Amino acid sequence: MSVHEVADPGHWFTQQQADRFYEALARMTGTPDIAREAGRFAASPEALGLVRQYILGLVGPARGYALLNRAAAFFTRSSTFESRKMGDNRIEVSVRFRPGVSERPYQCANRMGFLEALVLIFSRRLPEIEHPECIFRGGEICRYVISWPRGRADLWRTGRRWGLLGGSVLGLATLLLSPSLFPPVAAVVIPLILLLFLAAERAENKDLSATLDTLRDSADKLLGQCQSNSDNALLVSEIGQVVSSKSDIGQILTSIAALLEKRLDYDRGVIMMADADGSTLRVLASFGFDEAGRRVIHDTPIALDGIGPRGVVAASFLDQKPFLVNDLDEIGHLIPPLHREVGRRLDIRSFISCPIVCEGQSLGVLAVDTNRTGRPLLQSDLSLLMGIAPVIGISIHNAEHLAREQRQAALLEVANQELEAFCYTVAHDLQAPLRAINGYCAVIREECGDRLPLPAPAYFSRIGAAAVRMGELIDDLLALYRVTRRDLAWEEIDLSAWRAKWRGNCNSGSRAARWSLPLPPALLSGETGNCCGLPWKTCWATPGNIPARAAWRSSSSARQR
Repeated sequence: MSVHEVADPGHWFTQQQADRFYEALARMTGTPDIAREAGRFAASPEALGLVRQYILGLVGPARGYALLNRAAAFFTRSSTFESRKMGDNRIEVSVRFRPGVSERPYQCANRMGFLEALVLIFSRRLPEIEHPECIFRGGEICRYVISWPRGRADLWRTGRRWGLLGGSVLGLATLLLSPSLFPPVAAVVIPLILLLFLAAERAENKDLSATLDTLRDSADKLLGQCQSNSDNALLVSEIGQVVSSKSDIGQILTSIAALLEKRLDYDRGVIMMADADGSTLRVLASFGFDEAGRRVIHDTPIALDGIGPRGVVAASFLDQKPFLVNDLDEIGHLIPPLHREVGRRLDIRSFISCPIVCEGQSLGVLAVDTNRTGRPLLQSDLSLLMGIAPVIGISIHNAEHLAREQRQAALLEVANQELEAFCYTVAHDLQAPLRAINGYCAVIREECGDRLPLPAPAYFSRIGAAAVRMGELIDDLLALYRVTRRDLAWEEIDLSAWRAKWRGNCNSGSRAARWSLPLPPALLSGETGNCCGLPWKTCWATPGNIPARAAWRSSSSARQR
């Protein structure tokens, strides 16, 4: 058992540790009944307020015993408590072991002392405890019957009730039997009853004042815990605001480190991130260090693929486990020599190392210490940081995802600009030779048409028509590019007119074709033209009169030709 484990209310000891502690304590004190005295110690002011924190708010031993089955879960995991009221100041408590639990007789005595401590919180007199059934004497359960003396306020309240009743009976009897004696009797009885009321009220106020004084420490601790919870909630909210306002990882981590210093009760802290190849941890943000300390931690990376002792921080990253170290000297053999020297230069005595994990992948490590205040680090500190580290991991992951999307958007914008420049360049470069081809064909037809042998004029006409069609295709490509840059709009297409045009184009050669062309669905003119022209081109060189057929078949998954 270490000092920080004893001071940590969230730490649970094993049965072996409890046995060794009892044996050592009994040997050192020479007191066989030390276990029961240790149980009574829970009511003392030096007991760190454990009982007071959960029991004192119940106001009175009867209420405390009645709800013992709930409060016991904060003190033991080995057994369950059940209570049954037997009177105003008498109660029965039954204790049953959980499955698989094995205790020793000294723990039964310690439990009796603990039950006595509940009454000692409110009174200076020990209660009487009967133990009619015990597991260690062959019983099925441990049964305790506790009775406690009434307090002074209870006695005065009882006297007040009986005094009021007796005075009323005496006054009524005197008035009926001897009316002449009623005035002097009333003059004596009424002041006495008033004195009883006054004494009872003073006793009640005194007990209430003592209870309030005792509860003050617990209330202060509760307020401190509420403030701590509020700071933790604000920290998570502020981390989210930092992520939403920044996209650079370095800026995000620096802002998070400043928030940790502001909201958490730690003297120093670092946020380390793994490099691209995952071989080294480097400090990207820190708080609480002076200039010399910052140079040391930034100039000392932690290798993740080295040979020999890995060190606590590297093990936390690689194994995705948190570590709480309250004495660096105890684990010196597990730390590389270079890191031991860094710990000595920075005066690191105790620290917590938590992995920063997101979606099962280790991103870095969050580490804090309390070297200036010397406050021992507890299990509650480890739990707090294990709740904050995933928030940091999600923040880093979201920032990386946002930066990646921004880079892709920038690349896409550059690609679109290059595509636009290419389209316009191709359009202008191709239009010039097409105009030349079309122009020369027109000149040949006009000047040499009568001297050209047949069917040469028809060929030149088709060359010119093909050049015009090529220009139209270039214009269509530009139009298609513009369509991808704006919202789509519905437009009607006259497929019958378009079919007649393509049928004329395909039949304009020396051979005629027989067409069977059903009206297709609304397709783009370029795609439909390819569908019609492809069969004609395929059968162009085929001997004989082969019919050209273009057909469409619809499927549920895609459009097929």
